[in-house]
Amino acid sequence: MRIDRLHLLAYGNFRDKVLDFGKDPGFHLIYGLNEAGKSTALRALSSVLFGYPHKVEDGYLYGSHDIRLGADLIAKDGRKLAFTRTRQRKKPLLLEDESPLAEGILTAFLGGLSRETFEKVFSLNHERLRKHAQALMSEGGALGLGLAEAGSGISNLRKKLDDLSKERKEYFLPTGSKPVINQKISKLSEIKKEIRARTVSPFEYKKHLKRIQILEEALGEARKTRDEIEREIRQNERILRTLPKRSEHEALSSKLLNLAEVEILPPEAASERIRAESGLTSATKALDQVKELIAEIEGQIDAIEVDSRIIDHEEEISHLEKRSGAIAKSLEDLPRRERERDLLLSQASTLLQGAGLPDIPDKLKETLPPLARQRHISSLIERRATLDGKIDTARENEKTAERELDRAREELRATTETPDFSELEQILSEADRLGDISSEIEKGRRSVFQAQNILAEKIRSLGVSSGEVSVLREMVLPSDSTVSRMHEEHLKIQNEAKEIQSTLRKLEKEEATTRKKIQQLGRTGEAATLEDLEGVRKRREEGWGLIRGRYIEGRNDLEEACRTFAENTPLADRFEELEREADRLSDVLRTHAKESAELELLRKQVELGETLLEQETRSLAICEKKQKGFSESWTALWPNGLVTVGPDNRPDRLPDAMQEWLKKREEILLEAERIEQQKEETALLLNKERESAERLSAVLSVLDPGFSSSPSASLDTLRQKSRLILEKLRGLRSLREKAEEAVRTETLRKKQATEHVKELSGEIAEWKDQFLKVLREAGLPPSEDHISTKSVLETLGELNTLRERIKEKSDQIEKMRSDHEEFSRDIARYSKFLDKVPESPPDTSALLGQALQKSRENRIQRSALEKRLETENKNRIRFENAIRENESLLATLCQQAKCQDVSDLPILEARSKEKQEAMSALDELERHVLSDGSGLSIEELFAECQDASDDRIRSRLEDLRIKKEENDKRLEQAISELSTEKNALEALLAERQAADMVQEAEFLKSRLVEEIGDYVALTLQEAVLRRSIEVYRDRNQGPILLKAGELFSALTERAYRGVKADIDDKGEPILLAEHTERGSLEISSLSDGTLDALYLALRLAAIDKHNESFEPVPFDLLCRLSYIALGNHEENRKGNHVARKARS
Repeated sequence: MRIDRLHLLAYGNFRDKVLDFGKDPGFHLIYGLNEAGKSTALRALSSVLFGYPHKVEDGYLYGSHDIRLGADLIAKDGRKLAFTRTRQRKKPLLLEDESPLAEGILTAFLGGLSRETFEKVFSLNHERLRKHAQALMSEGGALGLGLAEAGSGISNLRKKLDDLSKERKEYFLPTGSKPVINQKISKLSEIKKEIRARTVSPFEYKKHLKRIQILEEALGEARKTRDEIEREIRQNERILRTLPKRSEHEALSSKLLNLAEVEILPPEAASERIRAESGLTSATKALDQVKELIAEIEGQIDAIEVDSRIIDHEEEISHLEKRSGAIAKSLEDLPRRERERDLLLSQASTLLQGAGLPDIPDKLKETLPPLARQRHISSLIERRATLDGKIDTARENEKTAERELDRAREELRATTETPDFSELEQILSEADRLGDISSEIEKGRRSVFQAQNILAEKIRSLGVSSGEVSVLREMVLPSDSTVSRMHEEHLKIQNEAKEIQSTLRKLEKEEATTRKKIQQLGRTGEAATLEDLEGVRKRREEGWGLIRGRYIEGRNDLEEACRTFAENTPLADRFEELEREADRLSDVLRTHAKESAELELLRKQVELGETLLEQETRSLAICEKKQKGFSESWTALWPNGLVTVGPDNRPDRLPDAMQEWLKKREEILLEAERIEQQKEETALLLNKERESAERLSAVLSVLDPGFSSSPSASLDTLRQKSRLILEKLRGLRSLREKAEEAVRTETLRKKQATEHVKELSGEIAEWKDQFLKVLREAGLPPSEDHISTKSVLETLGELNTLRERIKEKSDQIEKMRSDHEEFSRDIARYSKFLDKVPESPPDTSALLGQALQKSRENRIQRSALEKRLETENKNRIRFENAIRENESLLATLCQQAKCQDVSDLPILEARSKEKQEAMSALDELERHVLSDGSGLSIEELFAECQDASDDRIRSRLEDLRIKKEENDKRLEQAISELSTEKNALEALLAERQAADMVQEAEFLKSRLVEEIGDYVALTLQEAVLRRSIEVYRDRNQGPILLKAGELFSALTERAYRGVKADIDDKGEPILLAEHTERGSLEISSLSDGTLDALYLALRLAAIDKHNESFEPVPFDLLCRLSYIALGNHEENRKGNHVARKARS
């Protein structure tokens, strides 16, 4: 089984997270920082497969009913299962379509794997890895234990075995005396000896033992006789069965003696002979046919001719054939190309004359100015057009800037100066920072009033009727340490009382249960105690004394005592009743010793319980006194009336309540201080409001002549008035600043426009000088008219184009003539291979192509025949080899059969088969005889049959069976007599045993049976565990050690070659690590890191072995990468290196 995906839908700190492990199996490394969720994902895997634990884990973000996990599983046979698991009791498993999934289907898909097996075997974290590795070292590298621990995931198997052995030895040792069972057996033997000594006389006891000994000897003699008779019967029956087989054995031996000279041939000799003869015949026939075919092919090859001269120049002739078409076409196009070139020259002549240049059309390159100079003239013309446009625009911008400057100056003269109002802005800003101070002041006053009322109610709830803080503050109260000490003292008294009451309830319950058991035993009448027996006997003796005194001695003063004793019944009847009761109790003690012992034990438990009840009752009274003293001391600590004592001697306010009272008192005092602080803050806000209003009134009277200050004006009114005045002043100042800025901007713009016009005029003057100079250098007429010069340049452009076209046509004509001359030379070189050569080179090329095609066809035909000839030669060699192999095989068969002629082989093969069958029959016969021979050899068995006849053996068997029946009767009689004698002795002993000794012996037996059961269970557990470990080692040692060795070598970077098994000094199998340089090392000499690597290799190998036989299960390893580097020599490795090792 593989996990395709794990869906963390709502689990831990994950939501809709998917871990995709891919469709193909492989190694997957999940890494992250601390608290990233690696352990959470591992717990999620266990929960989704086997169900959530009872206690909610990883429910950081979700409630228990919201937790959801999902998984996509792929079985070994390709089956898939996708499901979701919730914490709902109904339908915890859901398929993708939300339909319910039965738990049994998932369990079957997992191959019956349980949560315990998965977490122990297939889930390994860092702590368990360390624990198992240390256990491997502490067990000395025991091979069986190491393999079993790696395969089961259970650590410290050695300790578990030692604990079982130690616990078992505490119960019993064959030669010990201190273990529990040994002690009880010794005590039981002593009791039995004492019982016998008390009841049966030595003479009588020895008489019975002597009789039993005689009967046991007679029984042993009869059994010995029976064994001898049965042994002789078995021997005669064996001889009777062996007699016919002996005759058959002699016949087979005689037959083999006659075939002694015959060689035993292999079973396949006949089939090989037939195959060799058939192969030889077919190979000879095929060889003759192949030789005839080879001669025929060689004749066909000689008849085919190939012109080697043409074939040697195959590539050149093919190339000429391909060029011939292009050459013929170029010869046709040459006159047309020459006419096109003459037309282009005529056009160039016309343009030269129109431009005033020399009329030399075929020398345009020397006549025309260079292209670079033409492009330079063209760029100068374009620049002049650009300069003309720029200077026109600059002059228009200069006029516009002058008009805008005049308008800005007019607007500036229309504005007025504004006074400085920065002081008003500062004061208003400070007033605005106060916010809605009036409402805050009113709110503070109301808050203080309400808080004072609430505080007074809280003070009254503490028991201070006046509700004043001063009264509460001036109270004289105990210190916190005193209250804590009294609290601890009260808790101690309470706990003591609770414990006593709990003990009393438990004792009363146990007493009731015990009395109920006593009543049940009393009703059955099958139990009694020695005390009951002694009581009845005492009453009986008392009755006997009354009878003797009243009727024998004739005493009259005993009449009242007799009436009291008899209880309104005749005295003699009462005495007989007690006599019968004493006998009954004695019989009960003897026959129901176990129940009687239980009854006595129960009564002792009742007596002990009554004593304990009395002690606990006294302890409870003492505890009540302590409670009363505590209440008086506790009340005296507090002001009068604050703590009172009720009728049950308990204060109405206990220490924990008064601790809460003191805490509330401190909170009330802190609240009172906070209210005082709030009142001060309200007064401070009132002063700030008044100062801010006075400052605003003073500034407003200066800035606004029409403003009149009023003492009743509120701060909000003054702030509103100030904002209106500021808005007006800011508007005036903004208009003035904008006008000044416009004048400055337009002045600067006018200046820049004038300077730009001057710059452009200078550039135009520079351009004229440069333009005239360039025209003179180009050989063109100098003129400042750039428009006419532009027309000349256009003509020059057309002439440049014609010059390129004329050059292109001339090059084409020259190339066509050159190609034709080269083609004619090449054709003349190969035309000597033709018998008749045409005048036209293209026609000659066509004839050469036809000759080449014919030579190619002849070469292909000859090559095919040569390949066919090569194939037939190989067949000839193959058939010749087959003939030699078959002849050699027949010769070998003749050599094995020791004959000269192959025709003799069938006869020898038949005799060899006959000999083999006789030998097999003889072996089978001897095997049957030996299987019934009771360990005797074949010679000894046949020797028994010497001089034996069938009739004599049968007669002897009949006599032996009669003797056996007679001996069996004597044996049965001896067994019966011995059993009767033993029963008589046991009955004699049982009749005369003392009741108290029998009771004690029965009690010991019952205890001994229980302890022997525990001993047997421990012994069985230890034996099963040891045997399981050895069976696991025997079955898995080879494949697991081989795989573990490879993994161990990879995990240690080849520092170790692997692992192997060996035997220690005690003869126990152990595990050794094979170091590349230091050789074989015991487990105790390995470092911690190497030990971890060794255990991990064993665990992975065991899991690999499991997955070969069962449904594969993923292996989860959760550990620190820096630690799993495994060993001191690996501490500096990186995470990807670890991943590679783990994958291997």
